[in-house]
Amino acid sequence: MILQLDDCPIDQWESKFITPPLPSPYLFNIKASTLKPNKEKTGTVLELELEIAATVEGQQYVGKSVAMYFTLANTHNPKAVEFGRQQLAKVVVAVGLSTSQFNTDDLVGLSFVSALTKQAESDFINFARILTPQGMEAIDRFGNVKEPVFEK
Repeated sequence: MILQLDDCPIDQWESKFITPPLPSPYLFNIKASTLKPNKEKTGTVLELELEIAATVEGQQYVGKSVAMYFTLANTHNPKAVEFGRQQLAKVVVAVGLSTSQFNTDDLVGLSFVSALTKQAESDFINFARILTPQGMEAIDRFGNVKEPVFEK
């Protein structure tokens, strides 16, 4: 699927359910990109199948698979679409593609870094920061980056 995300601000988002993470970065390789209908059949989600390539947490996590989901269309929840597009724009910038126009299949084989946390009330994984493989945080859709700030 060819997308255009130039209109998406990609400022990093903080969940109200977590405290900003201590550095716990994981290097992810994107193994697959699949468009699917959402559970309610009211829209479309993009699923990225990720494989952990490296981590500071130990070798037991290397090679494990994780999925990342982005809501791209939903007739009942425009906020979910806005958030999904912003999150996807961060990944697109982090892997070095242009948000002007890209094919979701172009993401396959590329890598990015993310600090992972879990939300306090569940085991849901939160991708707290999306970083380039060099560890820089994307700050806009033009590819400008900065060093990430992690608070305790």
